[in-house]
Amino acid sequence: MTTKHTPGPWVRRNIASARDIYIGAADDGGAPSVAIVPARVNRPADEADANARLIAAAPDLLAALLPFAGNWGFRDFNAVRAAIARATGEAS
Repeated sequence: MTTKHTPGPWVRRNIASARDIYIGAADDGGAPSVAIVPARVNRPADEADANARLIAAAPDLLAALLPFAGNWGFRDFNAVRAAIARATGEAS
C-alpha cells in the first residue's frame, strides 16, 4: 500500500504574528505545507490546539496502524498507543 501525502513527521508551528496554528512537514523550512488550523473567535483556543495535534499526528497514526492491516493477531500495540497519545496531547 502506498500513499501520496506529505511525508511525516508533521509539526505544529505557532507564528507570532498569527493566531492560527500552522502544520507542516518537519523538514519543510517553516512553510505551512499541510494545513492551517484557524483560531476561530467563537470557539475555545483549546479546541484549535486539539485539532492541530490530531492533524499533526496523522502520519504517525497511519504508520502505527499499517502493520495491523490484514494481521489482526499482532499484539504489539506500543506504536498505536504512542500515536494516540500524541494525537490526544498526552505526549509530544
